[in-house]
Amino acid sequence: MKFALVSFLAALAAAPLAAQAASTRTRYAVTLQATVEEQTSYTQTTTENEDCTSTTTGSDGRELRVRTIRAARVGSIRGTVRVAVSGTDLGGKWSQLRRCRFEPPERLNGVCRPTNVGRIVANVSFRRSVPNRIVVGAAADRRLSAEALCGLPDPVELGRWFDLTVGKIAERRLRAGDPRVVARGTAQRERSVTTSGSQTLKVGQKLTVRWTLTFRRI
Repeated sequence: MKFALVSFLAALAAAPLAAQAASTRTRYAVTLQATVEEQTSYTQTTTENEDCTSTTTGSDGRELRVRTIRAARVGSIRGTVRVAVSGTDLGGKWSQLRRCRFEPPERLNGVCRPTNVGRIVANVSFRRSVPNRIVVGAAADRRLSAEALCGLPDPVELGRWFDLTVGKIAERRLRAGDPRVVARGTAQRERSVTTSGSQTLKVGQKLTVRWTLTFRRI
């Protein structure tokens, strides 16, 4: 009886070690798919001289698609995926009111047609945050943060759109060596940017990010 009890306890002690060893031997190829939807509006006030002031308002939007170029090969819930970002600028409209002393107000209006967003290659990283949670974020690439808004002559720095988005992952299945584990995340957020000087710009933006990370055992 003592021999059987000792054998049973030894097996219990060895089980976690065996599982840990199995998890360290298991490696995964990780791919990413994601979509980003943006809705943007702005107001810009420009002082041309002491006599003239222009106020421009506008709206714009984009739909972006993120796809893996090169999978990450990892042995834990941490890595970097090389991706391509493409999509469509949905177009928008703008209106400008120009007021000058001793002159009647002048109003201009315009429409921007939809265009394709040029392909961008970037890095997206992921890491474990707490049990069964995974954090995904894009690299600090200016091409992913600067946007040309309908009615404005120069791109506007709005910050990263894919930063620290949290999703769910079946961590136990991954550590057990399942052949395929899928992690998903969705985030909706609003942000605003205000600049000052000779041109005062106020931008409001709504973002919806949806992503899927797929871990395939190799």
